[in-house]
Amino acid sequence: MRPRYRFAPQAAHDLANILRDSTRMFGPLQRDRYAELIDRAVLLIAQNPKRPGSVSQDDLGPDLRSFPVSRAAARDGAASHILYYRVELMHDGNPGIVVIRILHNHMDPGRHIPDDS
Repeated sequence: MRPRYRFAPQAAHDLANILRDSTRMFGPLQRDRYAELIDRAVLLIAQNPKRPGSVSQDDLGPDLRSFPVSRAAARDGAASHILYYRVELMHDGNPGIVVIRILHNHMDPGRHIPDDS
C-alpha cells in the first residue's frame, strides 16, 4: 500500500520557501537534491509515523510529532530542517500523515506552530 500523506497549507508554504532559498543560495542541482531528501523523510514517516528518530511533541499540540529531515540522509548534518506532523484521516477515510510545518532546526516550534494545529 502506498504511504499516505499531505502537506497542510503552511507546510506547503514552508517547502516552497525552503526550495526557493536553496536555489538562491546553492543552485538548482542542490535544491533538487534537498527536495528529494525532504520527500524521502516524508515517505519514511508516512510508512511508520512513530519510526525511530521521531519525537513526540505533545507539549506543542495533541498527537504532534517531529522528525529531522537529516534522519532520511545517509549522514548527519545533511539537512537542517525538521518535519512536524500528526496522523489524521485522509480524504478517503484512511489514516495518513499531515505535515503541519517544516521548520529550520534553529527555529522555536512553539512560536511557529499554531495551538490549533
